[in-house]
Parts: sequence; C-alpha cells; structure tokens
Amino acid sequence: MAKNDLTGKIIENIIVEGFASDGKCIIKNNNKVGLISKVAPGDIIDAKIIKDYKNYFDAVAIKIKKPSSYRIDPICQHYNICGGCRWQHIDYQYQLLAKHAQVEDAFFKILHMKNCVPPVAPSNKIFYYRNKLEYSFTDKRWIYNYEDNEDTKKDLRALGYHVPERFDRIFNVEECHLMDLFHNKIRNQVNEISKSLNIPYYNRKTQEGILRGLIIRNNRAGHWMAIIVISEYDSTIEKLLNQLIELFPNISWNYAISKRLNDSTDGLEAINIHGDKFLTEILDDFNFQISPFSFFQINPDQSEIIYKKMVEISEINSNEVAWDLYCGTGTIALFAARQAKEVIGIESVPQAIVAARENAKNNNINNVEFIAGDVDKIISTDNITKPDIIFLDPPRSGLNKKIIEKINIIKPKTIIYLSCNAATQARDISLLLDNYSISFIQPYDMFPQTAHVENLVKLSLKN
Repeated sequence: MAKNDLTGKIIENIIVEGFASDGKCIIKNNNKVGLISKVAPGDIIDAKIIKDYKNYFDAVAIKIKKPSSYRIDPICQHYNICGGCRWQHIDYQYQLLAKHAQVEDAFFKILHMKNCVPPVAPSNKIFYYRNKLEYSFTDKRWIYNYEDNEDTKKDLRALGYHVPERFDRIFNVEECHLMDLFHNKIRNQVNEISKSLNIPYYNRKTQEGILRGLIIRNNRAGHWMAIIVISEYDSTIEKLLNQLIELFPNISWNYAISKRLNDSTDGLEAINIHGDKFLTEILDDFNFQISPFSFFQINPDQSEIIYKKMVEISEINSNEVAWDLYCGTGTIALFAARQAKEVIGIESVPQAIVAARENAKNNNINNVEFIAGDVDKIISTDNITKPDIIFLDPPRSGLNKKIIEKINIIKPKTIIYLSCNAATQARDISLLLDNYSISFIQPYDMFPQTAHVENLVKLSLKN
C-alpha cells in the first residue's frame, strides 16, 4: 500500500451530500470527495474506503446511522447484490428531482443556462415497466458472505443476473420487479426443469456447458415470448422445451445456438418451435413486429408519449422532408411520416434497417426510406434529399463532429434531439448555437429506479 493510501479506512458519521454520476452519491473525508452507491442524500453513515485514488475515493456504506427522509425500503430481495435498480431505496418523487438536477447541471455547466429545465415527466409505472429481460445460466453462482461452507458444497447452478462488474459471477434470481410478475414464473420453471433434467449449465471461464441464457419478452396486450440460448441442441433440450410448452402453451418458445465466448446475442438466429414467431406491439396506431432478437423500446408506455411529442413540437407538414438519424427500427420515422412529405431514416445496424423497412411495410407507410450505413458518411453525400427537419436519437456518446458540421452547413429549420445523456447532448448543442436557439426542453423518466433520464430538446434556426 502506498504512503497515505486510505484504502480500508473506516470513516464514521459522514453525511451523504448529494448525487454524482451513474446513480452514485458524494461523501467527503478531509475535503476529498468520495463516491458511494446504495445511499441517499441526507443519510448519516459509516463508510469504508475500498479504493483510494489521487483525486477521489470509492467507498461502501457499512452502517446507516440515521436514514435520509428520502429513503424508503426496497421491495426486491435482491436489491443489495443487484446492479439494476440502484435507486430502489429512494422515494420516487425524489428520484425525479435528482434526474431533473442532472439535466439542469449539464445545461448550466456546458451551456450556462440556469432554471431552464421543467420537471421530469414521470413514468406511469415505476415497476413492471420493461418488456424485455435477459438472464444468464451459470454452474457456479455467486456465494454470499453469510453462507457457510456447507452451503457452498451444495448445487451451485443458477439462473439470474450478473453481479455488478463481474462478468463471470451470476446470482440466482427468485424475483424481479422490472417486468410483469408472470415472467418470474417462467424463469423459475425454466431453472427448475433444467436442473431436474441435469442439463449442464454454462461456465464462462471454461466455456463448457449447454444452457447459456434466457430472454423473456412481452407486449402490452399480455402476450409472451421466451428464447433459450444454448451452446448445442440435444435430446435434453428437446425434453426441456416440451415440458415448458406443456406448462406454458400460450407462450412463444424459441431457442438459439451460440458458440461465442461472450453473452452477446446480436445476429443470432432464433428457431421458433411453438407459438407465434413475433410479438406485436402497438404504439399509437402503429403495429410493430418484435422478433426474438430485434431491438424495441424497453418502456413502451413512455416511448409512445415521447415519440408523439417529438412529432408535435417538430410542427412538420406535408411539404417537408425529415431525416431520422440513428433511426433504429424506424419508430420515430414512422410517427413523423404521417405528417411529412418524406422521411429518411439512417442507421448503422443492418438488422435494424431490415426491421424498419418491415415495420413501414406492415403499417402501409410509403413515404419513408431507410438506409443502412454510417450516419456521418451518408449525410455527407450529395444524393440524399436535404431535410427541413432532423430528428436525433444518438447513442450515449452523442454526435460526432462531422455530423454537427454537416448540420451547421445545411441548416435545417428544426432539430429535435432526444438523448439519454444530458451532458453529451448539451455539448453537442453548444456547437449548434451559432445557428440555433433552444425553443423546447423536456426530460422524461424512461427507467424508474435507475439514474437514467431521457431529455428532449427542440432547436429552432435563428432568423
């Protein structure tokens, strides 16, 4: 340990001061900032420094001396180990205030705008809002500190989530409140039957085992789909699927074979053995077919609200052309196409473009064109119709400078920018303000119980 390294030090009666990034909170020790999870602003705690860096330290709470007025009891039994719902211990109204502060802070620090952000639009569901969850099998589950040696000699097979920052460690899930509770019955039965048939669970270090993953999807109409990811298909997998079909005959059952060294399912082929090959989700008046591995918005209730608002504030009309950059499976493009002359969607993921074209066809939308390729390269060509309006929904990293430069050259009258990262959004907007002014801001809570917040901004061309 280096001189003055405080790793392992216990600090007592520390007040949690506020939120930092990624859902963590801030504490201080001798004027040095520490980052800590699973606490709430206003808590008085004892904490242990687990890693001391030059300018800050990481810590864990070892005792809550006096709870914050914002603190509530988490409803999930896995809260202490799971990295998903990091804010489940915080009252929802304060979650919204914290997300609002994130956006306000980004716009103040980068754009020097103060008191410009309205309250966050809440999600109508704070639990059970997701339409997709992914679980992993393991032959050696996470062992809790309270377990004795006899427990660790028992069956360690599990089906659950990865322990935060541990790709090779998975804890067994008995319940999850992010999706309709019926999915817990599906997962637990898959796990129970798999164990009874002695099908080998996957080991991520040795790359051995057959059962790798389970994906569960549903739609708002109450229809379900399950995909079991395996390393090979044999008679035991056939028995497993047959028993599951007998137990859950109304579910679409599928399997996919993966020989990959990681858990990615991108590009895998799903084999449908029972039920429908697709789920159909309705957003507004549009029908979207969801295949086993296709991308679709995780919180459809809030997505529907946001997409309608994006088109509304764009004020697009039948004489205007729009670009939908990073269009994914075409949801925003289809919403806009009802009012536009033409919409051109661009996306780098070929499978998403295939789905977007299929979505347009299924909804009889003929005034959209979907192009697969790098956004910055495609919009730099001369053989694409110039837009009156641009819709943006980029990755968390935001826009690259080539795209911003191109926008500043073509100067569409309106830019509608949706982002899951207010800091990169504000950075990008700062590079557009010579030509544009902000005429609308509205943050939305897409993922309750987490630190994530979506922010919608309208930029209008200056006269």
